[in-house]
Amino acid sequence: MKKILLTGTMLCLTASMALASGLNFTWSPTVQCPAAPIANQTWDCTTLPGANDAFLTMVISVMPNIPVVGFNAMDVRIDGQGVGPVPAWWQMFNAGSCREFSITPGVMTSGNFTAPCAGTAATKLWTTAPSGGMANWNIAGNRFSTLIGFATAGNRVNPLVITTQYNAFNLVLDTNGSVTDPDMGVVECAGCAEGMTLVLNEIGLYGSGAEDHVTQVGTTVGAQMCIQWQGGAGAGVCAATPARNTTWGQVKSLYR
Repeated sequence: MKKILLTGTMLCLTASMALASGLNFTWSPTVQCPAAPIANQTWDCTTLPGANDAFLTMVISVMPNIPVVGFNAMDVRIDGQGVGPVPAWWQMFNAGSCREFSITPGVMTSGNFTAPCAGTAATKLWTTAPSGGMANWNIAGNRFSTLIGFATAGNRVNPLVITTQYNAFNLVLDTNGSVTDPDMGVVECAGCAEGMTLVLNEIGLYGSGAEDHVTQVGTTVGAQMCIQWQGGAGAGVCAATPARNTTWGQVKSLYR
């Protein structure tokens, strides 16, 4: 099935804020960091062409709280919360889910990154292509939690510094299953129009130095760590807790 990039069919609402140090989470109309973070993404779930054939991108970046020597691995926890039980449209990883293959984490090791994640190669977290991906998608009631990890065989030559916001990775979300399409054998996965709030709660950065594990956890969750789909799930949910806490130590063997 041919995929296309949604542009005119999606309405992006730009937040009136600047990317801050620490963790940053934003929608993006491309695979680049946008010039200003985009906190909300809305769509009518039916507009054609592209109802089942489009891509949406989320960009994750991080500024370490201490220097990281010999950086070689990263783990990320993202939590989501809706108003009611997690709908079929947001069940996109576990075997047998309605949209089992509809979310893909990936990294960029080349290309022109736009401000504010960029300008030079120093702002790219990965200098060689890592291995890894999504480890789980835990659902509990109206919440889900996912753990994503990447690692390389070698260490990064230049240390990660506390004054740089690094482009870490992207999450690419496709829209397959948004509407029923008998000609293509697609059945609608209910819940596209329901609001969802996603929180970038934690990033672990791992290296070879004495301080080999940085856990960058937001103590006050701001908009830069919280994005919404269809207006989100209401006030206060940017402090969402995970459906189940899974540590990097439980899954890093998948990527080494």
